[in-house]
Amino acid sequence: MLSNMNQRSNPPQPQPIHTAPAAGHSLHQSIDLWFTISMFGMALLHLDGRFVKANAAMTRLLGYGEPQLTHMNIQALLHPDELLHSMHKFSELAGGTTPSLETEMRWIHNNGDVVWCLTHVTLLKGELEEPCFLLQVQDQTEKRNLAAAFQNAMQTYHSLIESVPYSLFMIDLDWKLTFLNQAAEQTLGQEKEQIIGQSLWARFPNVLHSAFYRTICRAMEEKVPTYLHAYYASRERWYEMTAHPTKEGLCLFIRDTTELKQQESAYQETKLQLDSMIEHSPDPISILDLQYHMIQMNPAYLETFGFTEQELLGRRPLIIPEDLMAETEELFLQASMGFQIKGFETKRLHKSGALLDILLSISPVKNAEHRVVAICVILRDISESKKMEQSLRKSEENYRIIAENTTDLILLLDPQGVIQYASPSHKTLLQLDPYELIGHKPYEFWGESALSQATDCFYHTIRNKESLRLEVTLPLSPGKSMLLEVHGVPVTGPDDQVETVVIVSRDISERKQAEDLLRRSEKLSVAGQLAAGIAHEIRNPLTALKGFTQFMQKSAEYKEEYLKIMLDELTRIEHIISELLMLAKPQSVQYRRCRVEPILHDVVSLLESQANLKNVIIEVEPLDKHWTIYGEENQVKQVFINLLKNAMDAMPSGGYVRIIARKTSDGMLSIDFADEGEGIPPEQLERLGEPFYTTKESGSGLGLMISQKMLNEHGGTLRIASEPGRGTTVTVLLPFA
Repeated sequence: MLSNMNQRSNPPQPQPIHTAPAAGHSLHQSIDLWFTISMFGMALLHLDGRFVKANAAMTRLLGYGEPQLTHMNIQALLHPDELLHSMHKFSELAGGTTPSLETEMRWIHNNGDVVWCLTHVTLLKGELEEPCFLLQVQDQTEKRNLAAAFQNAMQTYHSLIESVPYSLFMIDLDWKLTFLNQAAEQTLGQEKEQIIGQSLWARFPNVLHSAFYRTICRAMEEKVPTYLHAYYASRERWYEMTAHPTKEGLCLFIRDTTELKQQESAYQETKLQLDSMIEHSPDPISILDLQYHMIQMNPAYLETFGFTEQELLGRRPLIIPEDLMAETEELFLQASMGFQIKGFETKRLHKSGALLDILLSISPVKNAEHRVVAICVILRDISESKKMEQSLRKSEENYRIIAENTTDLILLLDPQGVIQYASPSHKTLLQLDPYELIGHKPYEFWGESALSQATDCFYHTIRNKESLRLEVTLPLSPGKSMLLEVHGVPVTGPDDQVETVVIVSRDISERKQAEDLLRRSEKLSVAGQLAAGIAHEIRNPLTALKGFTQFMQKSAEYKEEYLKIMLDELTRIEHIISELLMLAKPQSVQYRRCRVEPILHDVVSLLESQANLKNVIIEVEPLDKHWTIYGEENQVKQVFINLLKNAMDAMPSGGYVRIIARKTSDGMLSIDFADEGEGIPPEQLERLGEPFYTTKESGSGLGLMISQKMLNEHGGTLRIASEPGRGTTVTVLLPFA
């Protein structure tokens, strides 16, 4: 390939003129003939360099007429750099040292250009009056320019070959490496001098019988270009090879495409992920070209709008209502200019003609040159959320109507306890302007007595995100007050932090009075039923006291052990009377931390005498002495008395009552009262707790209801499990303090 570029045809060269004249011609005649017929420039010069004669070709070559030349000498027409060397050669020729002279010389044209000429000089003697130099001159400028251009081309060619980023190998017909560029040297890790001249297969034996080998051999044998892109396992690299046959053999172009393959793989993976996201997105997504024709849409799009892919591909979107077309095209235009549209609320058509509320986002799709090539449209059907929003507005309006007209006191508090809203009922019940309450805290008008309790409950609600419940006594006027039942519910935001607390307060003054009457009635009923047992319990110590007193009176003796027994019996009488007074006497409600074990012990002690009369044995499993609850001790005792008395009443022939306390998995205190009675039929079990419903002949039907209410006020509950013939278990659940 390179040798072809050096094969060029050479122009005819000037032939030397022999000094012998042609037959029948004198020397002068021969010179004139040669001057006339020669295609080269010819001239006669005196030995001092002056022109004697020049032919037409010579005058054209130098741009002077013959008359002008005959008045010039050669020194004026040669390039200054040629003078010294040329004059020396002319002197040698004139002195006979050199028979002739042939050399390339630079002449100066009349217009100042340099003209390269092949110059042949001969010394003429004989018939001429004096010796002269005969010059034959051939223009070499074009040849020199072509040679320079060829040299530049070769330099450019070699620079191009060396600068290409892929490896170039030249192989002759014998499979020998004849050339490789710098990229090939870097690929092989060796210099070209170490490789050129070696056989390709001897140099790379591991390539034999591979896909590379077969591809190269096919190019060589069939004289056709071949291509291969394959993984080269020994180098753990991907290579792309093109083999081009030449006259001398093969030209191989090999490019390392490992990074490109990795990029392609990453691109394919990203594209698969993107396609998967689009395919499985719950939101309708479509891709449009810059003429707004649909080129892709996901299943959610087809499902949401009811069309098939065939109905949409290549067409403008069919879901745009006519009256929104101009608005939509303006959005598309903005996207095609590189702008992004987010959260634009509009409407779109279902295939059935139904209008859907849509939230629209449009984004430009750009190529590697950051030029917009498509438009991505993401839609979200918000029809249902719109309906929910309307329903919410309607609900808010209804709630506002309720809040504006209810007799309950409603407050909205921020996390700092500051009032944000107060219902108009504050004006009706408390003569407080709702608007003046905003910005204040409710404790400011609840009074100092409720401040500590209300503050603790409120911040407990904020901290634990739990509902609050308390009773607050509001002072109204001297001697008058209002008892409020206060419920608080925390409202959390998206970050699960409390944003608002809703406080609903209700006047329960009259209800409390009625409940107190019921409690007192139930207490009196319990006290009456306990009277026989209590009388028995008091009679026994009194008998002992009377006996010891009479004995000491008769014997007139005083013994310390008698006195100790008498004091113990008096203490027992005092304890029984105290417990009886607790039931009969109204107690002020004071919630505090109470230990559970002493409360159960007192209740069992109080009912033990009645249990003995009924042949009932009470067993209490040991419980943790440190377990505490937050509540009113007397009310808790009354609940336990009611449940234990019911258990004894369920066993007229006697039996065991087992009391078992434990901690549940959800952190509650559970206390079971289990009897061995007849059990309760399912139809009766469902009605237990209803006012005035009882399964006992002498029962009031209020005990269980009151017990349940007391437990509710303590944040607890009551559960009853019973099976006919196997007894009943009543479970009390209370939160630990």
